Amino acid sequence: MGAQSLWLVPPADHPIHNVLSNLITTQIPSLPGITPPPPNFPPHITLTTGIPLDLEDPQRWLDDMDLGNATQTDVRLLQLDSDDHYFKRVTLRVEMAGVQALASRVRKAKANLIGKPIKDADEEGKTFSPHLSLM
Repeated sequence: MGAQSLWLVPPADHPIHNVLSNLITTQIPSLPGITPPPPNFPPHITLTTGIPLDLEDPQRWLDDMDLGNATQTDVRLLQLDSDDHYFKRVTLRVEMAGVQALASRVRKAKANLIGKPIKDADEEGKTFSPHLSLM
């Protein structure tokens, strides 16, 4: 069965949203040798994966989630990275300290949702590598 991811997306009215969107949809795909063209997607940082597709009321789950002081999340972009992994081909590394607390809360909410112990969320956190995909 497939699964969903939960993303942290910059507000559409924030200047970084337009800059990143332009990189993802226009600048990078126009570089020589980029074939086939990469898919378009909104700028985002994946906070967790493995959320079931068959949630009865996904919006309610999101609304009920304790995100703490999520509006104060401090995202700092660090450096450009590349990887052979499809979803990390070209990324901007994100400083862990700014997103760690929010990602931890989201992972724990997912563990509770799917009936896993909180220690599983903590284990997932050990491999969390925050990044913003550009391609």
